Amino acid sequence: MLTVLRNLAKTPILLLGIMTVVGVAIFAANKLYQKQVIQPWNSLAVKHTSEQAKVLADRLSAHFISLEKQLKEASLSPSLFQALRSVDQQQAKTIQNNLLQKLPAVQEFLLLRSIEDYSAHSENFVAVDLLRQSNTGAYPHAAAIQLDGVWMVYIATPVANNDNSEIAGSLLASFPASALNKPLAGSQPIPGLTTIRQSTRGFAPQTIFSQGKNSTGHHVAVAVKNITGWEVAHTAPDNLANDIPKPVTYFLASLTGVSLLALAVIGSLIAYSMYLTKANLALAGEGDISPKDLERMVAKKLAQQRRTANQKKHGMLTDSTDATELYPNEVFRNYDIRGDAQTQITIEFAEALGKTLGTRTVRASQTTLAVAADGRTTSPELQKALIKGILSTGCDVVDFGCIPTPVFNFGMQNLANIESGVIVTASHNPASDNGFKIIIDGGVMEPSAIAQLAETMCLADWQNGDGEHSRQDVVEAYCAAITNDIVIAKPPHVVTDCANGVLGPIAPRLLSTLGCEVTPLYCDVDGKFPYHDPDPSNPDNLMDLIAIVKHENADLGLAFDGDGDRVVAITGSGRIVWPDELLMIFSRDLLAKQPGSDIVFDVKSTRRLRNLISSYGGRPVMCKTGHSNIRRKIKETEAPLGGEYSGHIFFSDRWFGFDDGLYAATRLLEIMSLREQSLDEIIDSFEGSTATAEIKVPVANDKKFDFIEQIIEKAKFGQGSLNKMDGLRVEFSDGWGLVRASNTSASLTLRFEADNKQALKNIQGLFREQITSIIPDITLPF
Repeated sequence: MLTVLRNLAKTPILLLGIMTVVGVAIFAANKLYQKQVIQPWNSLAVKHTSEQAKVLADRLSAHFISLEKQLKEASLSPSLFQALRSVDQQQAKTIQNNLLQKLPAVQEFLLLRSIEDYSAHSENFVAVDLLRQSNTGAYPHAAAIQLDGVWMVYIATPVANNDNSEIAGSLLASFPASALNKPLAGSQPIPGLTTIRQSTRGFAPQTIFSQGKNSTGHHVAVAVKNITGWEVAHTAPDNLANDIPKPVTYFLASLTGVSLLALAVIGSLIAYSMYLTKANLALAGEGDISPKDLERMVAKKLAQQRRTANQKKHGMLTDSTDATELYPNEVFRNYDIRGDAQTQITIEFAEALGKTLGTRTVRASQTTLAVAADGRTTSPELQKALIKGILSTGCDVVDFGCIPTPVFNFGMQNLANIESGVIVTASHNPASDNGFKIIIDGGVMEPSAIAQLAETMCLADWQNGDGEHSRQDVVEAYCAAITNDIVIAKPPHVVTDCANGVLGPIAPRLLSTLGCEVTPLYCDVDGKFPYHDPDPSNPDNLMDLIAIVKHENADLGLAFDGDGDRVVAITGSGRIVWPDELLMIFSRDLLAKQPGSDIVFDVKSTRRLRNLISSYGGRPVMCKTGHSNIRRKIKETEAPLGGEYSGHIFFSDRWFGFDDGLYAATRLLEIMSLREQSLDEIIDSFEGSTATAEIKVPVANDKKFDFIEQIIEKAKFGQGSLNKMDGLRVEFSDGWGLVRASNTSASLTLRFEADNKQALKNIQGLFREQITSIIPDITLPF
């Protein structure tokens, strides 16, 4: 018996089995905790927060009902009517002072005979609109506008005679939105963050007032009953758990059951291991076991081996070494999948990915995935294998065909009513690469979720079924949506370089429909990209476009990447307008219509953009580089515009919030037309600087992030201000420099900007000195 126990203690399979059972038990307990404690508590918390938000909305509604009633009563005063009729300024001033004493909630009163009395010296379009309504005898609800950085609330009330047969003018009351803190607090303040938001047609919702402490608690918005477009959003405080106890009774009972079951399984494992250990010792002549028992043990072991072999044969089990070769970790990037199309992104890989995504969709109680592909030579076969894998799980496929990524996103959001999908593309990578961009539940996948795909593919735990395959054309609907949104009063002459990418057949036709004269360049789809790589962020790839723009005397040139979600512009004189400068153009235009909006940009962008956004009353929001990071931050901040230096530009004011190179290009043409300026003239109107393009320095893919960590830890930049959000961006008084690990290639990327060439040279020299002291064998091109 002692021999058995000694051998049993040396059995790694038993220890692994016990650890697995414990792990599964912990996992099950966590799932039960989520289902039986967290989810019910969340429901209670949401209900509690909703009730509080309703109380706050009712308080605000009651305040305005009372205020509007008092203003209406004041407007019926004969003295007001007489003052407006007689144009008695002194009398009007006396009345205004009396009203301020009676209604302390109001900061200013104005008695106005006509709209012109006000609009002649004010650009307050909100007040003008309210006056226009009240001068017809209507009682418009309150509205707010931001003036000189302060949100003001306006209420206009008609001033009429006793029988309302004659309107002499309007009483315009105003006060800062911050004055709403008192009615919101009421007799018993509600803890948490409370925000008042105003939505106006054609504008994104804007926050006009907020009070309380920021928190990450539950968030609920409730409309204010008597003010159109207003809502009160309430976020519960972080300590809400103190007020709402967690329901743990059922969980404790379930936890007891899971624990007992785990102990029973562990006991069985130990018993079985002892059983096998005895058999092995008997076979070795060291144990005492009857021939009959030995025969039974051997037969059982052989049967288990046969089952394992059969599972491997049908793909249910895969040796870890084989899985690593089939699904290499390096292709699972931060926000998509990319790799060499011959050795990494293979037919087998595509089919396995299809099975994994299809299984995930089915298990999430969804039914359909959208699928599309770009124009690369390997894309059709990969798309075919991907669809085969998806269908084999019982998940349906809506096939959009060969289209650009923005058209794919448009189709998902507008035509197919599908929440998830995948497009075969390697975007701007060379022709030898391919990959997949994946949308899950309407958003880009988190890096951790993409990494999880590799583990799931290796497990090969897939659903079985027969999905249905259908096709849908979305290109015409996409083009129609843009032509319905964009108006170009004076269409320019445009040269379009589509780099032989999938946007080639679409861009020239759409721009011609908008009235432009179009000279197409490399617009035939050719997945070999014979003239240059489909990457407009590389200046070398823009040389042909610059030459054609000059030769044709065109107004501008537009360069797109392989799947159409990036754009770079060329002026008529041949200057490159990088996407961060395009964002400056778009930001100035948008903030004139939506002051106070957030604008999102990445760490590679010019600091002139940040300065411009602030000067036009916007809020600059910097985030990590990567189209998925920009897209998430736009959704988080409800920003109407965002973009990154590489060319991904997102509009959510009049468009759908995904990156779209062609739509961004048409918005640029619209702005040029409205301003009646050339692109050169628009760029010249901005403050100048000296900047480099993005500089890529090849390094080992598995070392690039380690290099950045070492640079952040060891580099010394004197008085420079360090931003470690994404790599290291160092801000100096006369410029800045950036070094970071590329998300899409085996390289470090750098960029520099300064007030003049000498300052740029100095900053580059400092970076070169620090980087080479940490990575001696690196070769820097500056």
